[in-house]
Amino acid sequence: MKSSPRLVAGVGASCLVAIAAIVYAQFGPLPFDAPVRYVSALPSAGWFPGQEVRIISGNPPSVVSWVWDATDNDWERTDLKAGFEDAAVFDGAVTITGAAVLSSTVQFQSSVSANGNATLGSNDVDNITINGPMTSNVILETFDRQAWHAVEEDYTAAVVTDIGENYLILPGSQFGMFWYSFEQAFAGTLTPFSVAGELDLSSFIDNVTTDGVDFTFGGDPVTAIYYDEDNSNNTYCEVSITLATIANIDELYFGWRLNEARTAIDGNDISTANTYAVFRVPDNAGDVDIETELNGGGTLNDDSGQTWADAGTNILRVSLLADSVTFAYNGSAVTQTNAVLNLDAADRMVCILGIQNSAVGATAGAVLNYVEIGRTQ
Repeated sequence: MKSSPRLVAGVGASCLVAIAAIVYAQFGPLPFDAPVRYVSALPSAGWFPGQEVRIISGNPPSVVSWVWDATDNDWERTDLKAGFEDAAVFDGAVTITGAAVLSSTVQFQSSVSANGNATLGSNDVDNITINGPMTSNVILETFDRQAWHAVEEDYTAAVVTDIGENYLILPGSQFGMFWYSFEQAFAGTLTPFSVAGELDLSSFIDNVTTDGVDFTFGGDPVTAIYYDEDNSNNTYCEVSITLATIANIDELYFGWRLNEARTAIDGNDISTANTYAVFRVPDNAGDVDIETELNGGGTLNDDSGQTWADAGTNILRVSLLADSVTFAYNGSAVTQTNAVLNLDAADRMVCILGIQNSAVGATAGAVLNYVEIGRTQ
């Protein structure tokens, strides 16, 4: 039976061999140990300056590109980029280590993993269709959206009295809302997003007394559960905080605590909570501690060795594992000698933050740059 040359993307296999031979003469052996899968262009009337040929070969495929340089009369390799003007079908694994721009319809028949940033759509007229369920291992709030509304927990007008419990509703946010409660009567004007990209904590403190405020991210302190010991999914909470004036801080804490009523930490006293694991700045010296407690059995504290400087921005991460807790300060693990935690089987935890002024009229100029909760990666 007469056979015809194999065609790949409209190019005869014999032509591919010819190209390979040309390139071999210039560069030596190339990865053509598996069938050539795609050739982007072939000359119709001889080579010309700037002529580019891209060849995909191997399994898994690799991309090699050359441009004909008329000055030197040779081929110059310009790979590490991939572009496809025609349809391309890959029947095996494909790894792209650099940027990839897909300018037309793309269909994925199986799992797709992206280890870096991935952008779907280039403008507000691009439609993105997802036909199956989508699972997010991380939820993030960067405060870029300025829409917000403050209400009491029953969705009436927000309460400004001491221990009033409210929701800061954030339309479009993955969190949906933050729960907050004043530690003293609030007589100021709430302006949480006076600057785009940050939540102004100091706007929740009117400075008439040594005021403070508590936050629970994603709902109230009883129901906003992101970690359940029973299912043992390792989970972290992370925040970026900027503090303008450390001398005006009497208390700052961030991390996890047992889901229970807000009165458990009335007065911003985290040490009165039943079970918790937090970073603490317990005074106006800026010393950063880590602290845990289980079932009201007494606080376990370590000095992290870090000091928060004026105008300093720091990233705090507290991770809950099945039988332990870890702390990271600006990405570096904090040594734990005393501050350990092994939660009980039924424990369920919420992510919290609290701040207290050190004196009447004082303001720390505290802002949140982002809040993130996710499965430990």
